[in-house]
Amino acid sequence: MSKEPDKIEVDPKRGPLPGEFLLSTVSVVGTQFHEWRARMHRFVFPLRVKLEAEPSNEHDQWAVRVLAWPKDEEKPSQVGHLIRGQKTLSLLLQNGHKLRVEVRDDKTGVSPSVDIWMRKGP
Repeated sequence: MSKEPDKIEVDPKRGPLPGEFLLSTVSVVGTQFHEWRARMHRFVFPLRVKLEAEPSNEHDQWAVRVLAWPKDEEKPSQVGHLIRGQKTLSLLLQNGHKLRVEVRDDKTGVSPSVDIWMRKGP
């Protein structure tokens, strides 16, 4: 099985694709420290979003970085991190599991979060 770390499925509809289940809904924090701080108004569905485990993070060994990029950009940039202590998600990512991420609507404009979907079975 070949890995394509930058390939992300973006489905125009929300919710599970066939064979998926909702693994978690998690807040994104630390946005004020990263490149996206001035454009959080663009952190909306169906933005392409990717998660990366960051086991060498000095503040949280289970840190999960949140990357996103609009269609008009060639590569992703960091939005922030998932809230602290995401051991299960971090280990899944470190072990090559494919997760699909959807941005959740944030009507307040101050609490971005994502839905994380995982495929059922082997």
